[in-house]
Amino acid sequence: MKNQQSGFTLIELLVVIAIIAILAGMLLPALARSKGMATGAACQSNQKQLSLAWTMYAGDNDDRICGGSTYGRGDWWYGPKTIPRERLQQMGKLSARDREIESEKEGIRQGLLFPFTTSEGIYHCPGDKRISSASPTLTFVSYSGAGGMNGEQSGLSVKSISAIVNPSGKYVYVEESDPRQYNMGSWIISMGAGSNWIDPVAPWHNDYSTLSWADGHATTKRWLSENTKKAARNTVGTPSRPGTFSFGFYDKDNRDIMYMKEHYATNRKSGNAL
Repeated sequence: MKNQQSGFTLIELLVVIAIIAILAGMLLPALARSKGMATGAACQSNQKQLSLAWTMYAGDNDDRICGGSTYGRGDWWYGPKTIPRERLQQMGKLSARDREIESEKEGIRQGLLFPFTTSEGIYHCPGDKRISSASPTLTFVSYSGAGGMNGEQSGLSVKSISAIVNPSGKYVYVEESDPRQYNMGSWIISMGAGSNWIDPVAPWHNDYSTLSWADGHATTKRWLSENTKKAARNTVGTPSRPGTFSFGFYDKDNRDIMYMKEHYATNRKSGNAL
C-alpha cells in the first residue's frame, strides 16, 4: 500500500491565510494605539523638561520669562540657523533632509533655553511624523511657545513669572503640528469673542497633544471635537506629500477652543485674564 503524505489542501491554506489577515487587521490598530501612548509618554517627559528649563531661566534672569517666539529675536530657540563650517566638516556630506534637521538643532543650541536643557532631543517628539514628511512640512522641533508667555502676541504677553496668576493653570509650550514649515513664531489662538482657531495642534498620540505648564508640570490633552481632530490629522504629510493647513476655522463644538483660551496666559485683567 502506497504511503500517503498528509498536508494542507489549497482550501485549507487559503482559510489559514484569511484568519491571519483578520487577526492582523484586529491587532494593528491596537499596536498603533500602543505606540501612540508610548510616544506620548516620552513627549510628556520632554515637555516637563522644557518647562523646568523655562523656570530655571527665569530664576537666573530676575524673574523674566524666556521669550516664546522664533521671529527675529529668537528667544527659547532661534529657528533654523547656519551650521558652523567645523561641524559640517565633521558630519560630511548631508542630504537636504539631514541638513534641515541639523540646522534646526543648531538653532536650538543657540537658543536661550539650551544651557538649561543641553539636549536637542527633548525639543522633538518621537511620534512627530513631520520629520519624515516632504518639504516644507519636514521639521525637527515639535513644540511651540504660547504667544501670551512673552511670545508673539507682545501686546498681550506676560513678561515675568511672578505676574502669572495660577501658574498650574497656564501652559507654556504646546505640541504643534504646523505643516507649512517648522513651528514659526509662537502658538496663538483667537482671544476675542467667538470659537475660532488660529494655530494647529498635534495629532501624534491618538488624538492627544502634550502641554507644559508654568508651575513645571506637563500633561497630555485629549481633543474632543471631531473638527479639531480632523484638522490636526490633515497636517500629517508623507515622504512624498506635505501636510495641509486647515486651522483658522470656526468650530461650533468649541470645547477644545474654550479649554485652550481658558488656560492661555495674557496680561488682560478681565475676560480671558491671567
